[in-house]
Amino acid sequence: MTYSLVEKRKMENILAVFQDYIQPHPYFDILYSEKVGYIRVSTEVPEWEGVVSIHSADKLLSILFNEIISDILFRNSKEYHCSTTLDVDEIEEIRSRITVILEELGEEADYCLDFLNNYLEDHLDNDIEQ
Repeated sequence: MTYSLVEKRKMENILAVFQDYIQPHPYFDILYSEKVGYIRVSTEVPEWEGVVSIHSADKLLSILFNEIISDILFRNSKEYHCSTTLDVDEIEEIRSRITVILEELGEEADYCLDFLNNYLEDHLDNDIEQ
């Protein structure tokens, strides 16, 4: 996949600040291929999830946000469940964990923090327990 120079630089910067999160993570990795670009692969059971093509910096952010949300949502779960309900404290933990990482982006942080706010509004509005 061919990215514009600007888009590829954004993606590289995002990956650089998330590297300490991605590298030790037991369930996924982000790889780069000259042929297909960036991809998300499952390291636990690859045949269940397949490979996700990452076509933009926004898609990359969405994937990384979703991984952190999943970590928080399922960290205390001893068995699989389908609940995606988060309480206010979990929402704040999500926002805090991601914000600390995004602030390392310097001048690109504002865009990414706005993207985070929109992402949380779009994806979590109906799934919050008061």
